[in-house]
Amino acid sequence: MSVFLTVPVLHIERISPHLDFQITDEGGNVVARVDQTSGPRPGWWKRNVFGGADCSSAMTLNVSSPDGAPLFTLHRYASANRKNMQTRCRLSGGSGDLLGSIKIVPDEIVGLSASPFSPSYTFRRRYLLHGSDGRLVGEAVSTPIKVRPRATGDTDDGDVDGGGGVVGTVVSTGEHYVIGDASQQELARYEGTRRGLPKKNSTLRVRPDLPADLRPLVLAVPLAMDLLCPIPQVAGFKNYEDAEAGPDGGSEQRR
Repeated sequence: MSVFLTVPVLHIERISPHLDFQITDEGGNVVARVDQTSGPRPGWWKRNVFGGADCSSAMTLNVSSPDGAPLFTLHRYASANRKNMQTRCRLSGGSGDLLGSIKIVPDEIVGLSASPFSPSYTFRRRYLLHGSDGRLVGEAVSTPIKVRPRATGDTDDGDVDGGGGVVGTVVSTGEHYVIGDASQQELARYEGTRRGLPKKNSTLRVRPDLPADLRPLVLAVPLAMDLLCPIPQVAGFKNYEDAEAGPDGGSEQRR
């Protein structure tokens, strides 16, 4: 078994402007590499400055051990409409067997303040983990992120798209996700996020007794966050799709 599938602490570093990563253990030893093998590679400026992240095209990330042996693959299918965002990615094992899927859901508003001096709202971001049979087996939930509307002339560098189109300044954030099973028992903790999304360097801390069938899904969560764009909290927003591979290998829409 690959060391990647057994160590309790994993440090994840993006090593290119695209979705390529290096994963190391606590001693700095490389235990896995992640390569973007298909999909648009727009680079840092388009993804981070001009807000041009492509959330509708097909994209694939391959995870392999340092010697090149395949461990698993994350694939996001193309949306039927390029204006729509894709909300689910599929996880396959090294031999191509289906292991499950990870799905992002609309941000959950957990607090509102209508104060005329400091209006704000607080939200949580959530990803659902499904097994190969489609059952819900876990979820990753962010700690609350508090945002206030950005005032004219506000130069704070904490700007956040709190779920598509609602721009503001981050007031407070716990900077981590708790990943739990279907009964909400904590399985892992993902640290090193900002605005609910991964930073260049982040850390995944996994419970030593994590069930073997859940481990690949838990390990794939940080990577899935870079494939799935946040969904707006705007009422009536419908520009997103939940697609999986159909019998012909195309996309099959599931609402």
